[in-house]
Amino acid sequence: MKKNYKQSSISKTFPFPVKKIKLSDIDWEIDKEFTTLILKKCKLPDLEKFVPEQVGFAIYAYEKTSEASLFIPLNNLDKFPIYFNFEKNGLKIRTSKPHFKVFLYELSTKKIIATTTDLILVNKNELTSNLPLYPGDIGNRIATVKFNDDGPFLLVSKNFKTKSGEPVYYQRMVTVLRENPTFTCGFFPIILDEIFKKAYENRKDTKWAKSWIKFANELVKGCFSEKEKLDTDDQEFESKLYELTNAWIRKNNFDIKLYEELIGGNYE
Repeated sequence: MKKNYKQSSISKTFPFPVKKIKLSDIDWEIDKEFTTLILKKCKLPDLEKFVPEQVGFAIYAYEKTSEASLFIPLNNLDKFPIYFNFEKNGLKIRTSKPHFKVFLYELSTKKIIATTTDLILVNKNELTSNLPLYPGDIGNRIATVKFNDDGPFLLVSKNFKTKSGEPVYYQRMVTVLRENPTFTCGFFPIILDEIFKKAYENRKDTKWAKSWIKFANELVKGCFSEKEKLDTDDQEFESKLYELTNAWIRKNNFDIKLYEELIGGNYE
């Protein structure tokens, strides 16, 4: 039997020590519509003094202005996968990066017994992505880049509509974003410029910025030397940004794909 509790009534009663649910012990994915978390595996830690009848299992997802939760008594947790429709349960992804966690709690006191860390709400194999994608409430903009403490992320429109009012669904927008050469050669260089600039400005302070600087030096060897101090507003830095986006386009053959599309469409 699934139950709903106020997440706040549990999260504020945090006992110590709390056992860790390791990242290696869980596996999950997000459905294509980005409405449901599918928990495929979760190896639970030894509960020691607790018996299953005393323990609840929970998944909690949240972003800046909304949250969703699923609670199941542990003795009713008989098999995986578990399907958690976070959208129907209240999570509204608007313009902030969503997260989730899995935890166990004592039913009588609501105290947390074991928990994962707070994880970014993306497919597990995308956790290490430098630029994760999420559906966003951004109307007829296909996508926009946002930043938080974890670094940049892309919001892709979930409510795009044609002039006649027909919706263009999120997954279609993602396909356009990733595969349409006009978009990859036009939109991405602009956002890459913004990301590399912010990364350079924060390269000594944040993990995400260091990761992007490393990526830049892989695209163009020695692009951002530690010995060189650049002014992000001068022409030399702008030239480096052009080098980087050109290298990125060539690496992914987007220039060839764009040329083929233009020729195929008789745009000469």
